[in-house]
Amino acid sequence: MRLTVVMTSYNEAKTVAKAFQSAKSIEVEDKEIIVIDNNSSDGTKAILEEFAKKEPGIKFIFQDKTYYFSNSVQLGLKLAKGRYTYIHHADDEYDYRDVPKMLEYAEKNDLDILLGSRVKDLKGSKVKLLMQRPAYLATFISTALINFWYKKKFTDIIGSRLYKTDAIIKVPVSTFNTGFDFESISRICKRGLKMDEIGITYSPRLCHADKKIKWYNMIDGLVALFKVRYFEK
Repeated sequence: MRLTVVMTSYNEAKTVAKAFQSAKSIEVEDKEIIVIDNNSSDGTKAILEEFAKKEPGIKFIFQDKTYYFSNSVQLGLKLAKGRYTYIHHADDEYDYRDVPKMLEYAEKNDLDILLGSRVKDLKGSKVKLLMQRPAYLATFISTALINFWYKKKFTDIIGSRLYKTDAIIKVPVSTFNTGFDFESISRICKRGLKMDEIGITYSPRLCHADKKIKWYNMIDGLVALFKVRYFEK
């Protein structure tokens, strides 16, 4: 199987139906979809349960407790049968039409991980972008640290991700809060996995109140980065 799409959800009732249709619309032959709901309490679970009744070919998992996003990602990777696994978010901010392009690029270059950068093809000032979306400060700082420590040239280490399944499943996880994405990318770089990035389309939510990740979550991310860089062999 070429691709596993792991869709994670937690309290995304406004967007989960559209995100689910986006996952189904990814134009890749020989793919599977795994949907993991993290014990949502806002109606998301009920929406997905209706889809589960109509979609017997898609695997739905409804967790009985509220775990972190990283738990859903790890569970999806363990169940994945695809050579590559794409992490699809229920907020539907990433364009599903980029996935075939990402998969083809990763296969052609035999990558262990391909990052989808939200800013690589950005037209305009990064200062203006920061004024519009202050949370991007975490992206720029963490990306700069990764580039400096591991001699990379990335533009966005926290965008969308496509993993070679058998490679990423061997990378251990110790942080399960909002520092997970930062920790994992640092550990991947330290282990020398083959990586690259391409530009993707990104449509952020207009309502900042709906965003679960806040600017202060950068602290968790920086702690995770430093932990891996300086306290792991």
